[in-house]
Amino acid sequence: WLPENEDLDAWMVLDTGNSTKVSGVATKGRGDWSGSWVTSFRFEVSDDGQTFTAVESFDGSEVFGGNSDESTPVYNYFAAPVMTRYVRIIPSTWKSYRTMRAGLIVCDGIPATLETAVVGQSTWKPSADNTLSVAMRMMNLEGPVVGGDRITIAGL
Repeated sequence: WLPENEDLDAWMVLDTGNSTKVSGVATKGRGDWSGSWVTSFRFEVSDDGQTFTAVESFDGSEVFGGNSDESTPVYNYFAAPVMTRYVRIIPSTWKSYRTMRAGLIVCDGIPATLETAVVGQSTWKPSADNTLSVAMRMMNLEGPVVGGDRITIAGL
């Protein structure tokens, strides 16, 4: 994503298509533009795409740490998962250009399960192993998304 113009209030909205339990956002810098990434963000959520509410991190802050290069993913988790359709990403600070790739970290509604290992020991294993892979696939979109404020995400 890259804002269409130099508006300092520019933001990106990820639209899941329906109400989804979101626990955070994964971000990367702009892979094909060396030296450009967002270094801090604010996140807001909405059910209707009109009225947005700020989301806090575990420490109660509304500002989340961002990236330090164009290719290493950063995973920011909300203080608690949120049922929402829209997640607005508002860049606060950046290096060179406000440009990024982003994906939602979602919960599939299936609780973690207790599985028995072959050796007879019990280990906790999340039943939603694909959550981060979904976020990572969304962040590796082919070609840049330039301008426009809304990106629709399918397959959640």
